[in-house]
Amino acid sequence: MQQTPGDDTAELECVLHHHGDAWGDDIGRSIQLGIRPEHIELTSDGNAASVRSIEPTGSETHLQLEAGDDIVVAVLGNRPKLTVGEPVSFTYDTANILLFDMETGIWLTDHQAR
Repeated sequence: MQQTPGDDTAELECVLHHHGDAWGDDIGRSIQLGIRPEHIELTSDGNAASVRSIEPTGSETHLQLEAGDDIVVAVLGNRPKLTVGEPVSFTYDTANILLFDMETGIWLTDHQAR
């Protein structure tokens, strides 16, 4: 994924599998990127965010992170020592990205359940 500094958009190169006869008018459509919360990882050098909320739930911790204008939800299998408002960095494996057609909501990527 490539992101231009100061820009809130990113370029992502990926292979899309179409579930129809031909791409036709589908080329150039807007897509939405999704990542499951369990695939978000805190890291020392990733996407900048701040902790919005922390919710311990048994063996997991649910976090809401503010990353610019976006809220990112992460589910961690540990108990990080964090406080609300604390700056953090997060990342994710691009193999876990889910893409959806913005107009129809149809899932465009072909990942097996993880």
